[in-house]
Amino acid sequence: MLLAFQVLISCMAGIFAGVSVYKLVLAPLRKAQNTCEPKTTELVGLKATVSEDISFEEFGEIRYVLNRNSFTSPAKATNRGQIKAGKDVVICWIEDDVFYVASMDDMEELDTAKIRADSVFDHS
Repeated sequence: MLLAFQVLISCMAGIFAGVSVYKLVLAPLRKAQNTCEPKTTELVGLKATVSEDISFEEFGEIRYVLNRNSFTSPAKATNRGQIKAGKDVVICWIEDDVFYVASMDDMEELDTAKIRADSVFDHS
């Protein structure tokens, strides 16, 4: 009789410990993991840095920071050109988990050209 009581108490203690670990540790970790993953809409337009060279039509790697979390992702250049490691880029779109990026230098040239075009066609 005493042995059956000890087995019952041990089983109850084991079940209590398992449920406690799940509720206090595993469930909050699972919830936190889902909130760390960035959404595509948050990433487009975000500044990143090339961490591995992006060669002509080849994959490279970018590193970006969102909500104080650092991420790396495979990347290709939007102009199918080459971007060296260390250069700043902008994420233009994401397709099949590949980030298509444009060099910040290219973006500045486009902005300058747009400003020049606007001033040429401004008839006010």
